[in-house]
Amino acid sequence: MKLFYAWFSLLLVSVPGESICPDRLQSALLSQWSQSSARLGVVVRSGEEVLVDINGGQSFIPASVQKLFTTAGALTTLGADFRVKTILTVTDKGELKLTGGGDPSFRSDRDLPRLVGQLNPGNIPIQSFQITAEPWGNSYGRGWEWADRQEPYAPPIGAVVIDENILEWKVDPNFSWKHPSRAQGWQVQNSTQLGQEDTLEIQVDSQTLILKGIIPQPIEYAHPIPDPGAQFLSLLRHELKRRGMKKLKPGTAVVLSPPLHKLVQTANKDSNNLYAEQLLRIVGRHYPRPGQDYETTGRAFLSQQVKSAGFYLADGSGLSRHNQATPQQIVELLVKMAEHSSFRASLPIGGKDGTLSNRLANLDLQAKTGTLTGISTLAGYLKPPHYPPVIFAILINHSLANPAQNRATIDAMVALINELTPCEL
Repeated sequence: MKLFYAWFSLLLVSVPGESICPDRLQSALLSQWSQSSARLGVVVRSGEEVLVDINGGQSFIPASVQKLFTTAGALTTLGADFRVKTILTVTDKGELKLTGGGDPSFRSDRDLPRLVGQLNPGNIPIQSFQITAEPWGNSYGRGWEWADRQEPYAPPIGAVVIDENILEWKVDPNFSWKHPSRAQGWQVQNSTQLGQEDTLEIQVDSQTLILKGIIPQPIEYAHPIPDPGAQFLSLLRHELKRRGMKKLKPGTAVVLSPPLHKLVQTANKDSNNLYAEQLLRIVGRHYPRPGQDYETTGRAFLSQQVKSAGFYLADGSGLSRHNQATPQQIVELLVKMAEHSSFRASLPIGGKDGTLSNRLANLDLQAKTGTLTGISTLAGYLKPPHYPPVIFAILINHSLANPAQNRATIDAMVALINELTPCEL
């Protein structure tokens, strides 16, 4: 199916079609739509002119297109060069206090040695390890379903992130860690067997991984870490032990994240849910409100981008089905951010990278994808060869078709938009 879809998608955009006059575009797009039980919303705009408006003022679940609101808000409020700080302080009582700033890119093999490397040997024995308590809010996005929380695309959120808060392994049925250095202190109980059925059961309790059941073939898997703070401190202890650092001088170590525009690129190009959720809370942390946690504050602050009715920001990533946005609101945001170079650079490019690497090649396209069960969305910027640039949003909700079929429908519509040509007088 994937090979067929890739071929079909390329066929749609590589074969020249009939030129389309703007006043015929809406009917041409509707000709691609045949799902009577699903909902379709489309807005296409060029300059100040709205070329297509199909249910443009109605609310839809945007899926990962929601990340456009999160990343645009983070860039415009914090700035493209903003960096997140991870701070480790050694007190004169031998306490190691970690203040996590929510950096989603922090890695144990790169950043932890940089952090510990700034500490100096001294005469104060290490007595305790602590994480500074701050009101980061829920560990998961609002409205995330229980099944999603067991998947690597939906790890816990909060002050401390290390290795994207997941662990990866292979079982064939012998067990091996993909990155053994990240699994320091973990215990594994593996009783899996090869067989015809697939009855694999996975349990994660503190730092114990339990695997049992039958697997039909070797598998590679990733699972969220239930307690990222405990994982961070465990790896911190290991790094100190590796360096033989038992006594320290009082002082402070700081590691900075990559600039915000790099974090935004990961959130949008790769549609990384963790990065988007962390960005929402980082915004809330820098614009705190009395009595509110960072998640609540971030949601309220980012919601201020949209003044019209029909918008609801439940989470930063779009994984929640409680999110609501109209195609008009999405296009208006894209219009507002059209000249923001860091925002534009964060979007997947058709046929080249991110979640569009295998879609819509040979078009001058930058757009954000979104997919949930029954939901497919795409919104962004397109430069047709014979028409001024357009900004569009296409949203499909409540569909019974499979994701590949919905993507093919959306791609066919984008291919038609690309055939725009000024009307002959």
